[in-house]
Amino acid sequence: MKKMTNIALCLTLGATTALAADPQDIEARATEARAAGNQLFLELKKVVTEAAQAQGAAAAIEVCNVKALPTTRRVSEEAGMEVGRTSHKLRNPENAPDAWEQKVLVEFQARKTAGESLENMEYYEVVEEDGKRSYVT
Repeated sequence: MKKMTNIALCLTLGATTALAADPQDIEARATEARAAGNQLFLELKKVVTEAAQAQGAAAAIEVCNVKALPTTRRVSEEAGMEVGRTSHKLRNPENAPDAWEQKVLVEFQARKTAGESLENMEYYEVVEEDGKRSYVT
């Protein structure tokens, strides 16, 4: 995601979503996840920017606090996947990374330290849990 320093957007398709072994299916899921992540980022950026311009930084933080969760839920419902935000530097404990997300955040930090730009950094994989395959990004 663009301009998301030290933040990983983690998006998950529900565990009941069947995935074919076909690489085109996996790339289609990646495209859907990118679109959902971009939608969430742009919507939150818009409300926070508007609040900051109208009322200052403190208001922007409060607006983000109030709007982030309902916006995330709505984007998740519209996209048909679980969309969330997490970071290794949390402001909200409810956004704490799970074990998979923590692993990816550590990898992102290592890649950043090695000189890779965060602008196009992403990670996704197909995981199997309880006999069901899910796409996770």
